[in-house]
Amino acid sequence: MPTPIPSPTPEMTRIVVDSAATGSEAPWWGIPVVAGCFLIIGSVLSFLFTRRNEDRKSERDARYQANQLLLDAGAELLAAGDLVHALGLKALPRSTAEFMDVLAAESYTVQKGFQVASRRFSFIMPNSYESDFKNYARHTFLLLVPPFDGPRQSVTLDKQQEASVALVGRMRELRGLDPLERVTMPLSDAVSLAKQAEEQVRSDIARESDQHADRDSVE
Repeated sequence: MPTPIPSPTPEMTRIVVDSAATGSEAPWWGIPVVAGCFLIIGSVLSFLFTRRNEDRKSERDARYQANQLLLDAGAELLAAGDLVHALGLKALPRSTAEFMDVLAAESYTVQKGFQVASRRFSFIMPNSYESDFKNYARHTFLLLVPPFDGPRQSVTLDKQQEASVALVGRMRELRGLDPLERVTMPLSDAVSLAKQAEEQVRSDIARESDQHADRDSVE
């Protein structure tokens, strides 16, 4: 025989309704507040991330510009030093007295160019370059300081070339490149180059003199 199910009494119904009415419910403003907090946090994180990227980009750009200025100044310095080196080569086939005459005619412009290039490079070079720069500048200036006898001048030329290669190596580090190997020019080749340079200068002077003479005769 089935057990009869008791029908709810009015008192039981009131208890169930009261329990449902007093249950825990989220307030109506909770979801908008939580969403707003996440929006604010996301905006702050996005701002910080963007600011950090911009700062890094600015640092990279500033570093690149500084390196580029240093490379340009270094190239100018080395080019000016090459002119001094070429002038110093002319001392090899000459005595000191003979080379002094050459210096009197050509040294002022060459020295002035090297001084200007050296000053510009020293203004922007990092402190870590000071030793290599001073070594290069010292041996370059010594090429134009007497006495200019063959052995002494050839040693100075070689030292200046070594200092040039060292400075080039430091400049290559800015591009992440390995330093160059030292290539020594034989003294016989240096003397030959000096003679060729002298002959070229004399040829140019003779050609200009002939041109002037032709113009004068025409006039």
